[in-house]
Amino acid sequence: MRIDSGFAGEVVASAVRSGADEAEVFVRSSKGLSVEIKEQGVEALKSSSGFGYSVRVIKAGRLGFSYSTDPASFGSVIREAIAAAGASDPDTWLGLPGAGTPAEVEVYDPLVAELEEEEAIRSVLLLEKAVFDEDPRIVRTRKASGFFGRYETAVANSKGVNLSYLS
Repeated sequence: MRIDSGFAGEVVASAVRSGADEAEVFVRSSKGLSVEIKEQGVEALKSSSGFGYSVRVIKAGRLGFSYSTDPASFGSVIREAIAAAGASDPDTWLGLPGAGTPAEVEVYDPLVAELEEEEAIRSVLLLEKAVFDEDPRIVRTRKASGFFGRYETAVANSKGVNLSYLS
């Protein structure tokens, strides 16, 4: 599941309208392929995808938190976070960060996202074969494995933070 570009901002705005003094949302979406090879044969091949988000609120100097994997339930997630804030101790130093300029760090390789299942299998087969070719004393491995994944992350808050990145 891709992250809707307006989702994080909508959650933050809704949290503030619902009574939070400050609000922040962290959203993550993932898609991955896991390959396990044993004795040059495919032992396991697993495809996965995920989506989740967390909401952090500050109300009257108290911190509340809640999370979900269902984007449609963000209203109840906000209510739970605000209720949790009511049960926590006040902290006079509590506050969310303001907007800044994030460092430019390349953590995403688009070739991994485009990798076909067959190529992922070939890569892990080659990895296992390279181990055996390197040293004749190696006659057995437990398994060779590889994970090929793509993550999309978005963070937004009521103090102007609004960013997203791929990894």
